[in-house]
Amino acid sequence: MNTVVPHIVLITPGFPKDEYDSVTIPALQDYLITFKKKYPEFKLTVIATQYPFAKQNYLWHGISVMALNGGNSKFLKLRTWNSAFKTLKVVHQKTPITTVHSFWAGECLFIAHRFANKNKVKHINTLMGQDIGSNNKYIKHSANSYTKRITLSLNQQQLLAKNHQLNAEIIPWSLDHSLFPELEDNIVDILGVGSFIEVKNYTQFINIIAAIRNNNPLIKVKLIGGGYQKEKLQNIITSHHLEKTITLMEQVSRDEILKEMSRSHIFLHTSNYESFGHVFAEALYSGMHVVSFNVGTARPSSKWSVCYSMEEMMQTCNDILKTAPEQKCRYILHPEDKTADSYYNLYIE
Repeated sequence: MNTVVPHIVLITPGFPKDEYDSVTIPALQDYLITFKKKYPEFKLTVIATQYPFAKQNYLWHGISVMALNGGNSKFLKLRTWNSAFKTLKVVHQKTPITTVHSFWAGECLFIAHRFANKNKVKHINTLMGQDIGSNNKYIKHSANSYTKRITLSLNQQQLLAKNHQLNAEIIPWSLDHSLFPELEDNIVDILGVGSFIEVKNYTQFINIIAAIRNNNPLIKVKLIGGGYQKEKLQNIITSHHLEKTITLMEQVSRDEILKEMSRSHIFLHTSNYESFGHVFAEALYSGMHVVSFNVGTARPSSKWSVCYSMEEMMQTCNDILKTAPEQKCRYILHPEDKTADSYYNLYIE
């Protein structure tokens, strides 16, 4: 008796270019490594439409990856789409696809939706970021399909319902705990991690630090990222005379970020929006106290202070710094296997 090998094809705009690339979509990396380890009987194939910026096939932790090199170019969009459809057809003919799993509600949703409908294949779409805006044409075009939609948090689920009147299941990201270094004594008082872009609201981050320094003149702060606002942020740091307080760092490897987290006290996150916020889970598991707005998977607890104003953030950080530090311990936001198990159930249903 022949048994069908579950073949999951994941289609995503970007994917790590090799096994040393730790900064490209860490949440997806953690998920796939955990899933492959727990469910080795599944065949997994990844199609990356835009990044890496090279057309190539390669293995990533034993998973077949097909990079189409769309290059994030709108001029190459139709070529990239045609290449994706041809690739899906060839893959399906070689080993029948049982589920196509798309990420973001953009071109990958469109491509997977068309392929799934034509070939009567199950389609799951995971919404990943700011892709649930009310003007998203890709969501509108797939609204009446049988696509199974997944959001990452209650906040994101509610926004999808508000903007598009669509339901979605919540499956949060989990961490690969094996990646984390040992906890260390704190040498950084406040840490920020994220791209230097407008939505992260780092101007407010710096203003909060300027106010906190009035009561804590010796605090040490690091802000790690990279992006088009770097020069602007450096100028604001200089205008507040915070050069000896805030160290502004370019993007570093994930290993280095986790190392910084393991020896930092407060994770201050001023972002105005997160679909999930993988860095929240990372910071908590690294023994940090998180201070954030009510975004993504925000969950008030003894280790997570959810704030609703800049002033509340400033006061919360001051209060934490005044309190004698407790022994550092890890806080697990979601069980390590939760994401893999949840998608497994969807793949086989």
